[in-house]
Amino acid sequence: MILWTLTSLEMRHRPGRAVLTLLSIAIGMAAIVAVSLGTATTQQAYRRMYEELAGRAALQVTAQGGGGFEEGLAARLRQVAGVQAAVPSVQRLTVLRFRGKRVNVLMMGIDPSQDRQIRDYQLRAGRYFQSEHDQGALLGASFAAGAGIHVGDELKLMTPRGWPPLKRVKVVGLLAASGVGGFNQGGVLFLPLGLAERDFVFPGRINTIDLVLKSGADARTVAAKVGKILPAGLEIHPPARRTAMAEKTLVSVRQGLRFASDFAVALAVIIIVNTLLMNISERRGQLAILRAVGATRGQIVRMLLTEGLVFGICGTVLGCLLGAGGGYLLMRGVTRLYTSLPPPITFTPFAFLLAAGLGPALAVVAAVIPALMATRISPLEAMRPPVASGDSRAPRWLTWSGLAVVVVAGGLSAAGVRGWLPIAAVVPLAVVSMVSIVLLIPWLLTPLGRAAAWLLNPWLRLEGRLAERQTRRRPVRTALTMGVLYLAVSMGIGEGTAIINNIGDVRSWFRQTMLADFVIRGSAPNPATGQTVELPLSLVDQVRKVPGVASVGTIRFLTARAAQHQVYVIVSSFSGPSLGLDLYHASPQYVRRKLLHGEVVIGTVLAHRAGLGVGDKIAIETRQGVKKFRIAALAIDYMTGGYVVFMSRAAAKPLFHVRGVDALLIQAAPSDLSQVYAALARIARQHGVMLYSFAQLSRKLDVILAGLVGGLWGILVLSFVVAAFGIANTLSMNVIEQTRELALLRVVAMTRRQVRKMVLSQAGLIGLIGVVLGMCSGVASAYLITRSMMPLVGYPVPFVLHPILFVGCFAGAMLLVLLASWAPAERAARLDLLAALQYE
Repeated sequence: MILWTLTSLEMRHRPGRAVLTLLSIAIGMAAIVAVSLGTATTQQAYRRMYEELAGRAALQVTAQGGGGFEEGLAARLRQVAGVQAAVPSVQRLTVLRFRGKRVNVLMMGIDPSQDRQIRDYQLRAGRYFQSEHDQGALLGASFAAGAGIHVGDELKLMTPRGWPPLKRVKVVGLLAASGVGGFNQGGVLFLPLGLAERDFVFPGRINTIDLVLKSGADARTVAAKVGKILPAGLEIHPPARRTAMAEKTLVSVRQGLRFASDFAVALAVIIIVNTLLMNISERRGQLAILRAVGATRGQIVRMLLTEGLVFGICGTVLGCLLGAGGGYLLMRGVTRLYTSLPPPITFTPFAFLLAAGLGPALAVVAAVIPALMATRISPLEAMRPPVASGDSRAPRWLTWSGLAVVVVAGGLSAAGVRGWLPIAAVVPLAVVSMVSIVLLIPWLLTPLGRAAAWLLNPWLRLEGRLAERQTRRRPVRTALTMGVLYLAVSMGIGEGTAIINNIGDVRSWFRQTMLADFVIRGSAPNPATGQTVELPLSLVDQVRKVPGVASVGTIRFLTARAAQHQVYVIVSSFSGPSLGLDLYHASPQYVRRKLLHGEVVIGTVLAHRAGLGVGDKIAIETRQGVKKFRIAALAIDYMTGGYVVFMSRAAAKPLFHVRGVDALLIQAAPSDLSQVYAALARIARQHGVMLYSFAQLSRKLDVILAGLVGGLWGILVLSFVVAAFGIANTLSMNVIEQTRELALLRVVAMTRRQVRKMVLSQAGLIGLIGVVLGMCSGVASAYLITRSMMPLVGYPVPFVLHPILFVGCFAGAMLLVLLASWAPAERAARLDLLAALQYE
């Protein structure tokens, strides 16, 4: 109890140091929580949503390519042993218009007499469907309240069949926010099956059958039996499997966030160790007195470890709060990027449990070294003035251990880049290798310090030489402070170079693929389902008749299985003057001829994962069975995560029963752009579709990239801020320990300006060495990050160094160092000489 009282008094006496330690832990834990929530929870949210939508269904039957099939198949499936119910439905994305609002919703056509076997419908208001030929619609109550929709209101739905393109339907009931009523925040609209078939597929055709199994039936056994009687082009799978595409598209984002998070944690560990080392150095007298009055070494160690545990718990709590907010924003940004209907945000316990275990553990481990150091000093030695003693040199075993870890972890990182180890291991191994370099800094401090002092001697002169001697007096502390700055700069250069290179690659892809002047579409593809809002068939002919339109290309998004992977099949007419593909080392003219002759182009990621190349054949499951297509070329693709197959419409139409259109790519004569845009805008309003110009799409891309990259840059900025706190803390401690020495220098005629300059010189030397080491390490980390993207994008992203980034990091880091050192310098310059001479 007495020891804990002393600890609490010390925290109140040095609040700045306590706050710094808390912040260092909090930032590291916040990064872990935010990244964990922003990646794992997104996939879980998708999976949970579609499991709610599937209800009690254990299996689903769908068509390759997302097309329709005969409703009578459901009756045959009910006869399969182990199947309790086979319920047909139509599921399509559509656009709902109400009082000037335009909202993308999932339309579900259901048979009221059968669907209750699958899903639960709890009415909040109105009525349920009376038959499958009812003319009403059901909406989730929470969604309707947000849109201002009530029972009896009339909605307009965009339909791909018939005329007019916007069909009117009346809301007959609202569903409670549970079960299917809560799916996608209520963003689902239910129609009777007959009405959905007529307006979205064809009468008598559906696109989904949900299977409920009898008690005790094995899903795999039933799936095998069902698979034997399914027509070619249909597949049976668990309902949650449709989330696979969404998970693949998030891999590259997760890789970058993991790198930033790991570096932030490493930075926090070094700052914690440095802070606790300085804390113990300043408390040498207090600890010596405790030892002199009977406190044992074990009690001292327990007291210091308890302090670390308390800091760890408090910092983790604060970090979890910060990470929850950051994770919420990150999840909203990521889900809005990949779907027009973001899933509901939920917080999984895994991220918080990970932080709860890691935060206190890191703090306790960081406190072990200074705690053991404190017990090795005798009470008599500890009572001597701190100015008369110096830090012991770093143990040789520590230096050699650091060198061994650098070599081993660096070699394993290189092996991961070459594909010999899982790519997921590259980032943590690279971080471990770079962090271990901090253990080598005490060994390098003398030659690096002298080189830096010689380089800056024309400006620093005598004060610089005195500053260089002071940095060598405390090698461990100086090395840890340099390590903080080194890691911040290394992270800034490495992550910044990778960000800029990848953004440049995305922009290059956009310029190669988006060559149309205007794009008309109903919605962006939803990677969780592969669905889009299908455009009305009458729209294509209307656009072609617009004066000034030079060409109209069509695109259809389908889903299928190719080379054992779930992929997008993008069907295009390839009728425009440009191909619209970012080809990887291939001629557009050659590839166009091959596409029109029935060959395909596949994404680089799919090619890399499937081990395929140009000239090979890829097996694709179609409505006519498995067909093999020759690969004409590879293409870079960022829209679908690289799991994509490009195919001509003529080749895909008989294989996937392609009928509709998801997007129109329109090119116009340069002199008629404004007139064409005005005419297309009128058509878009008439059909309820979305019209974009090239400039609008470019701005949209900028907004998307800014949202994703902003989170990564935010972590980097926080790292630099934390590094500045660490330097300020170190210099403050140095000034305290040099109190008597500084007073003696003032007595022998050193001016306040010279004292200030000497302290600033210490900061400059620490900053210069740390920044230079960080820049060298940053180049290596940038190379590893860039090369580790190969399995994620399927081709080597160009590795380019950016001098402006180096200049910015150098200038920003040195400015932060000087700003952080100004307060300690002023304190040293304004010492009370009489009190300082009496300092012990």
